Amino acid sequence: MGVAVLALFEETQIRPAVTARQRLASVWVEVLGRRASDLARALGQTRGNISIAARRGAVQAARWQAEIPRWCRYGD
Repeated sequence: MGVAVLALFEETQIRPAVTARQRLASVWVEVLGRRASDLARALGQTRGNISIAARRGAVQAARWQAEIPRWCRYGD
């Protein structure tokens, strides 16, 4: 995605960083079934922010659905 990992932890609202956080949150919550509060703690965000990001990411999921197995390393 072309976003530095540290950008996920920053409060920047630059579109690529926001999109990356939305995708991460969506995969974390919707695909992996993990708790939003765990990701929020790791990223220094609130649970509510992660939940919103996950919902927004899920709306765009059809565009990048095929990439999820590679990101999550299913089968490894």
